[in-house]
Amino acid sequence: MSKEKRILKQLFLWSPSLDTGMAALSQIIIMALAFLGLKVFGDTILNPILFGLAGTLVVCVIFPLYWMVVRKEKSIGALGITRKHSSISLLVGFLLGAFVFWGYYRTFGLSAAIIPALI
Repeated sequence: MSKEKRILKQLFLWSPSLDTGMAALSQIIIMALAFLGLKVFGDTILNPILFGLAGTLVVCVIFPLYWMVVRKEKSIGALGITRKHSSISLLVGFLLGAFVFWGYYRTFGLSAAIIPALI
């Protein structure tokens, strides 16, 4: 191998795998659901249900868990889900959830659009 190729190989260490492809696929699905929710359903109750439940819960939580635990046969610790620092994680999650809920409440009031904030 020539010196130039070795230098290029050391500079560009990224080698995409099937995991990278699955992450890209889930991002494409989330963007498609967001577009579908905004353009097709507009301000109806289906928009927060589609994006909140199908998008966030299925694509961002269940799909990565399935991919790592069932398909790759790894523990959920590979996704960073451990008991280490769990109290800090719960506190930060609660604060972020309250912030999102507050934003939804200020924008929509008490309506069906708050469903994703509660999930």
